[in-house]
Amino acid sequence: MNNLSIDGINIIFNHSNVSPENFGILLRYIYGGNIELTNYDIPEILNILMVADKLGLTDLCDYIQDQLLDSKKELLKQNFVFVNRTSLSYGFEKLSTFCNEVLKQEPKIIFRSKSFTSFTSDELLSYYNYFKEVKEASNSFQIEQIELWERLKEWGICQLPNSEISKENFQSPLLNTLNLNQSSHPLESIEPEPLEMNSDLVTSTYFELFTKWINEINSKKNSFKFNLLLRGSYHGFNAKTFHDLCDYKGATITIVKVKNSNELIGGYNPINWFRGCPPGVHERAKNSFLFSLDQNDLNKSILSKVVDENNAIHQHKDFGPSFGFGRSDLRLYGMGLSDKKLCGCNKMSYERRIRSSTLEFGIEDYEVWQVVKE
Repeated sequence: MNNLSIDGINIIFNHSNVSPENFGILLRYIYGGNIELTNYDIPEILNILMVADKLGLTDLCDYIQDQLLDSKKELLKQNFVFVNRTSLSYGFEKLSTFCNEVLKQEPKIIFRSKSFTSFTSDELLSYYNYFKEVKEASNSFQIEQIELWERLKEWGICQLPNSEISKENFQSPLLNTLNLNQSSHPLESIEPEPLEMNSDLVTSTYFELFTKWINEINSKKNSFKFNLLLRGSYHGFNAKTFHDLCDYKGATITIVKVKNSNELIGGYNPINWFRGCPPGVHERAKNSFLFSLDQNDLNKSILSKVVDENNAIHQHKDFGPSFGFGRSDLRLYGMGLSDKKLCGCNKMSYERRIRSSTLEFGIEDYEVWQVVKE
C-alpha cells in the first residue's frame, strides 16, 4: 500500500482525507475487533470505508457495506451521487449493486441530486449511456423534457467560464444518447417545447382588452402578437423557472388565477424581467399597469396605471412577476405554491387596488405572455 511506510519501529500511514477521529475508529477495530457507526452520517461512514480499503481491511469493508444496506438505505439515496462515485472509484461491489438497482427504479434521482452540477463531463455522459440501456430494457425511464433542459443548463453554466467543453461536444452526445426529439433542436435554442398558444385562463376577448389598454396608455394604435412563455401548471411555480423562461423576453403580460376564488388579476411589464440580487432592484417603467378582470362584464374590469414610475417593476431572483415598491402592488413570491399563501397585493406604486383584500394568497395557475408588436 502506497499510503504506508515504516520508520524504525513506527508504521506511518499517510492519507490526506482521514480525520484523527476516524483513524481512531479504525485503530479500535484493529485492536479490539469492534466498530460502532450509529452516530455517524453517510459521508463520514464512507470516509471510514475508504480508509479501511486503503488499509486492506477487507472484512471490515464488507461489514460496513452490509450495515449501510441494512439500516441506512434512505440516507444512501439522499447522498446518492457521493455513494455511487465512491463505490465506482473503490470497487465496493455491494454498494455498486445497490446504486445500479436505484438507478433502474428511480432514474430521476440523478437529475434531482444537489450534486448534479458537480459531475465531470465523463460522469455525466456515463450516466446517460447507462440510462439509455435502462430505457431500452424497460419503460420505466421517464424524464420530463423541460426538467432535463433546466438541469442541463444548470450543469453547463456551472462549467463556465473555465470549461473546455464546446457547444458541439457537450450537446450532441447528450441529444443522441437520450434519443430526444431532435426536430425541435431543443439544446441549440435552450428552450422547452412550445405550448399550444391558447390560454387556460382567459379567452381571446381578453387579449383584445390587453391590446386596447396597452395602446391607450401608449397613445398608439398598434396590433400585438401574444406568445405563451410559461404556464405554471405545466412548467412549475418556482421563481427560478419563471426567470429561466421569461427573462430578457421584452414586454410581457402576466395573468394570475387566485387559488380558491374566481379572481383573475395580473400586470403588464413593458421592460425585460431579470434576476435582481437580494434585496432586489426597483426599475422604472412608464407604461406598466395592473388589472383585475371581471369575467361577467369586461367593462367593469379594473385597470390600475403606474403612478410611481421609478418603482414600477420589482426585479428579484427569488420572486416571480412583481410590481411596485415595498410590500408591492402585486407580488408573486415563490410563485405562491399551491399549498402556501406567499403572494400579495397592496396599493403602493399604482393608482388603484386590484384586490379588496390585503391578505396573502396562493395561486391556482398563472401564465406569462410575451407581447410583440406586429
